[in-house]
Amino acid sequence: MLVDYCYSYSLGLGIPFALLAVGAKHLLVHVKKIYPYMTTIKACGGILIVLMGCWMIFNQIKEIQIENRANMVNISAETLPDATRVDFTLQDINGETVTLSDFKGKDVYIKFWATWCPSCLGGLEDFASLAKQYEDSEEVAILSIVAPEFRGEMSKDDFVAWAKGQGLAFPILLDETDSVNKAFQIKGYPSAVIIDKAGAVYKKMTGEKPIDDIKEILSDMQ
Repeated sequence: MLVDYCYSYSLGLGIPFALLAVGAKHLLVHVKKIYPYMTTIKACGGILIVLMGCWMIFNQIKEIQIENRANMVNISAETLPDATRVDFTLQDINGETVTLSDFKGKDVYIKFWATWCPSCLGGLEDFASLAKQYEDSEEVAILSIVAPEFRGEMSKDDFVAWAKGQGLAFPILLDETDSVNKAFQIKGYPSAVIIDKAGAVYKKMTGEKPIDDIKEILSDMQ
């Protein structure tokens, strides 16, 4: 019985390898026929990969452009019914209370960002420069909002420690309930909302914008 089992096991194990050997030999005969064309085949394959990559990049750029065009238009009551005239009160990283309506009479630029967002972090230096430029302005206020423990952000205590450790001096408000993000329908980071002097949403933007473009928008509002 044991001998029969061994024969059966050996036969079952050997048949697949035998078929593979026969098949491989047959396959190699046909493969050898295309050897003279391998250079052309590799070149065509490389071109196809490049074209596919370009197609993917083109589609991604097109989607981003469509989204940006949609977000760069003036916001109306129909598109943002709950955020057309939003007021909020938040604490900053130093525990000071800041209310949006206190800035009525000024144009307010608000940046929404997160520490896990590379684009956000890459734009912090320019944002700090922008905030410094308008620090004493009677016409413009610059704010930023982070939602600790929401949307992948670290806890409040960890964020405050991180921000102070980084020496961030521009205004950072803490949206601890994510309510302000929801009110302005923030879908991704970085995003920005501009509030006009009357307290209404003037413009909403998605993505990191050049500082000169932001200055131009704020200047046009004066």
